[in-house]
Amino acid sequence: MEWTEEGIVLCARRHGESSAIVSLLTREQGRHAGLVRGGFGRAQRGLLEPGNRVRAYWRARLAEHLGTLTCEPIDSNAAALLDDPLRLAALSAATSVADAALPEREPHARVHDGLLALLALLCGAAPIEAWGQAHAGWERDLLADLRPAGARFRSFLLHTLKNHLASEWTRAHAGKRAGTSAILSWDDLSPEARYSQEAADAESPDAAFDRRWANTVLQQALDRLRQEHVAAGKEILFDVLADGLTGAAPSQPYAELAMKLGMTEGAVKMAIHRLRKRYGELLRLEVAQTVVTSAEIDQELRHLLSALAAH
Repeated sequence: MEWTEEGIVLCARRHGESSAIVSLLTREQGRHAGLVRGGFGRAQRGLLEPGNRVRAYWRARLAEHLGTLTCEPIDSNAAALLDDPLRLAALSAATSVADAALPEREPHARVHDGLLALLALLCGAAPIEAWGQAHAGWERDLLADLRPAGARFRSFLLHTLKNHLASEWTRAHAGKRAGTSAILSWDDLSPEARYSQEAADAESPDAAFDRRWANTVLQQALDRLRQEHVAAGKEILFDVLADGLTGAAPSQPYAELAMKLGMTEGAVKMAIHRLRKRYGELLRLEVAQTVVTSAEIDQELRHLLSALAAH
């Protein structure tokens, strides 16, 4: 199995003493990785900087193997931007996003062509307004390519996360696939501490993702509500009544809350009612940012609540 095509270097990770696992974006092959022998050696290291254009030759015994890459330079875009940190940062951001978001070996011609056009603007004399708009447009096209019609942003993130983990699995098994015996540690893939506490749970990874996404959206709405009360000089009111936002009634009797706040019980009940109403409005605003149309807000809210209730 083999192919030859021009590609954009997305990233290069050291493998063994001097080799590198290089991820390229090509028009026909999509995001494709391969082992470059001596890729971190003195002769080739500069060639494999993210953003550089190369002519790549990939070869493997079987299609599912990692295979080896041989690269020849076309454009050294990274070196051309060394004196312009802002443009260099934009180039690095674009290649990093493409490497993390795109699935392996799946062609995305529009994403490839857009990145190529963005590189031309970054390395040319285009003003920041021009390449800044091009960068935003390219990211929008990337999202459109990866996000099926009507899909929620939550689903897009889960899809991207799975792509990333699949890529990490590929790199972790690179030694076996490339015909070497290097052993890679899985420590870098260890989830955050609280996720490790969930490992023994029967909950599926997708369900855990949905539940934690729901908690994040609820917390963001709650944080915005608190910020509003702090700005209005009502921080104490919010802190005392906040635990009554989600339950049928606050954990403390209304009489105790009224005494703490120097209010009547009726005024406390009215304040909690207003808090809940505003919390619901802010929650809808948070969810609205993650769906395509306003008609999907209620459906997404039901999904988030069911994800919390299922655990």
